[in-house]
Amino acid sequence: MEDKITVVEVDMDASELNRIVEQWATETKFVLNQKNEKRILYSKNIRLNTAWLSIEGEGENAKIIAWIAPKGLKPDVKGNAWSGWKMAVSNGPIFGPAAIYRKQFNKLMETLKIKSANIVTNNNQPKIEKRIFVSILVAIGAIEFLSGALSVISAVTFTTSYPELGNISLQNGIFNMVLGILTLISSQMLKNGKELALWLYGSTILLNVTYEIAMGHKFPYLSIFFSALIIWQLATSKKEWGLA
Repeated sequence: MEDKITVVEVDMDASELNRIVEQWATETKFVLNQKNEKRILYSKNIRLNTAWLSIEGEGENAKIIAWIAPKGLKPDVKGNAWSGWKMAVSNGPIFGPAAIYRKQFNKLMETLKIKSANIVTNNNQPKIEKRIFVSILVAIGAIEFLSGALSVISAVTFTTSYPELGNISLQNGIFNMVLGILTLISSQMLKNGKELALWLYGSTILLNVTYEIAMGHKFPYLSIFFSALIIWQLATSKKEWGLA
């Protein structure tokens, strides 16, 4: 893992840019951390993290650099496994301090876009390779299939003494095996560059939710959350992974 930051190139008069950022900092309760010829640096503690925003350069070369890092990690120090790493302002599903900072950062971007049309954002964030993601789907599918198979085996044991429990275990087992198979098929489609992998996996999640509700189980919030992350990754990586 390595440090990741968000870099925004802004073509704007330096005094106007500084005024806008200073007003934003006051509204969002960021404090001025450093001001010299090299940069103007603002920071704000958000729980156990620190959000940073730096203005560097002027005119066509002006840049806004933003990141969030564990509290105590200085702006000019590289992150590591011991102290943690700097994280870019993510566009994907996030929560906690990173989500709080993104909301405040986006407010600044909206103001700047009104003042200048020449704004280029480079979100330097880590990207998951397709082969790694395929492996993740294979692991999920295998776990679902094996857990379903174990439930089917257990159902055979329970059927004689506890017919009702055995039937429920059998139904759940068969359903989990089907989900596992569909997920494994999705992984192979993704491996072969098929966009259908996105739709098949999405259908699998919808099928799972429908089954849980029909069986009177609690709504699978946690499962839906992680599934949404997977679908989001598939959707945003279509071009990069060559899905067609």
